[in-house]
Amino acid sequence: MSNQTPTAIVSSKPNAKISAAWLVPILATIVAVVLFMQWLHTRGPLITITFENAQGLTADAPIMYRGAIVGRVESVQLSNDTSNIIVSARLRATALNLAKEGTRWWIVRPEVSLEGITGLDTIISPRYLTLSAGSGKPKQSFLGIATSTMVNEQMNGVVFTLITDSISGIAPSTPVYYRGIAVGTVTNIQFAPNAVHVIIDVVIKDEYANLVRTNTKFWSVSGIDFDFGFTGVSMNIGPVTSLLKGGIQLATPKPAGEFAPAGFGFELETEVDEDWLEWAPKLPLSRDLETK
Repeated sequence: MSNQTPTAIVSSKPNAKISAAWLVPILATIVAVVLFMQWLHTRGPLITITFENAQGLTADAPIMYRGAIVGRVESVQLSNDTSNIIVSARLRATALNLAKEGTRWWIVRPEVSLEGITGLDTIISPRYLTLSAGSGKPKQSFLGIATSTMVNEQMNGVVFTLITDSISGIAPSTPVYYRGIAVGTVTNIQFAPNAVHVIIDVVIKDEYANLVRTNTKFWSVSGIDFDFGFTGVSMNIGPVTSLLKGGIQLATPKPAGEFAPAGFGFELETEVDEDWLEWAPKLPLSRDLETK
């Protein structure tokens, strides 16, 4: 029988196994941190858009601009006073410059009129947000417009304000005519601060903005006007589109006034003076040209 004392042999293999076991979660954590940093890098500003009605718009709906997705809707909630809908949306970092003063937001819905069909893709797919980009200072809270048939990224124009007591027959997308030609559209309608008057925003296309002068007259028109006289009844039919949704007409006298700057306010007349229909001043379409 041997008198040698047993010697303990310590192996380093278990430690190696323990180190390998910790390696997997460490690598997973590193990957998660990298992915999180990349996500933060692509995460743009959170904006809020207030609508009177956001029917059909849901969370995760895309924000489209020029055919590309530039953000997502995060939530659609009723305001605290229950009078409006608050849409919270997150833009992508690459779309940061779209959140500026002057940007107009609306929900794309199917719209059918004699001017064309818009939003047809939303008949079989969810509705989405789109915009007309502004160029002002950075901004995070906006008032959405109800609809837009003409105001989009292809239409740049000058915004004017009309003040009236009643908006009978007028709604967002109502066309604005000059001598029977559509030169603009209604983009927004809201109460004045005193709630006595109604404020209507209209956009006149850039190529027609020179027609609007400080002494221009605006009035509401319906599709058909009747004139009862001793010789009988005469009927004047306006542009075909106005038969469906009314319209606004403008006329400028001779001599024409100064150029009306953006934001200039006019009274929307409810009755037309027959003299206005005879006004036909020679006006260059471009403000850069001199009248000959």
